[in-house]
Amino acid sequence: MMKFFKKIELFFRQKKNTKYDVSDLDNFLKSEMNIINITKKISCSAFSQQGPTVIYSTYCGSIKNKTFNAKPVASDVDHIFISNNETILRNAEKMGWKPCYIEIPVYENLIYSAFQAKIAKTVPHIFPFMEKYHFSMYLDDKLNFNTSLLNDFQQLVIKNNSPIAIRQHNFLKPTVLHEFSEAMRHKRYLALRDRTINYILHKENSGFTLKPENIFWTSAIFRDHQHIQIKKLNEQWYEDILMCGINCQISFDFVAQKYPISIMPIKID
Repeated sequence: MMKFFKKIELFFRQKKNTKYDVSDLDNFLKSEMNIINITKKISCSAFSQQGPTVIYSTYCGSIKNKTFNAKPVASDVDHIFISNNETILRNAEKMGWKPCYIEIPVYENLIYSAFQAKIAKTVPHIFPFMEKYHFSMYLDDKLNFNTSLLNDFQQLVIKNNSPIAIRQHNFLKPTVLHEFSEAMRHKRYLALRDRTINYILHKENSGFTLKPENIFWTSAIFRDHQHIQIKKLNEQWYEDILMCGINCQISFDFVAQKYPISIMPIKID
């Protein structure tokens, strides 16, 4: 009976939440984005590990909004796809991805879905399969990737004692305000304009600079999961995203300033 009432509740929430509606966002973040609760809702298939590195990607949301790049993946490296949409997971599995299901609601609301996708992107260490791997490579679900680069990335982070390596922007000037103005061209970011502005002002007032040395492009992220700082960095980024909004590149630009670590640049194309 409880499941029935939960379905009814979700139905009415779906009707209320249009694609970009953020009127009930704070309640959503408080009730559904708690990491401790989310870890109890993860279900990954058992599989044998092939090597020290796993490639993973994620998508949360409805079928009609899907962005999944449905191309076969290399079979010599473990690929794991994380989603709350079981149809998407079945499609990914056909392309060679190993499925990992998060039992959280599927929304038509693009803002809610984007927040949900930040779970796997920013705190992958909460997923049980990650304990098997020394390294992980996160890829935006629309990207193609040459797996021959993985060994180079491994050597890069080890040599520089770095927990993480990320693409740097190839066209934005090194200022958070350029990132913000570029983002405002997109409806999903525009819907969270005031939240993001308040976050940026708070960070500036707290002593962070709007002109960091680098502006990061977080569509591809290589992590060393044995580095002592990686979990703390992941969790800080997740916390900042909940404050800033779904433009996780802006929040990462500030998180990167907080930790005395080397963040290495990578290129994937």
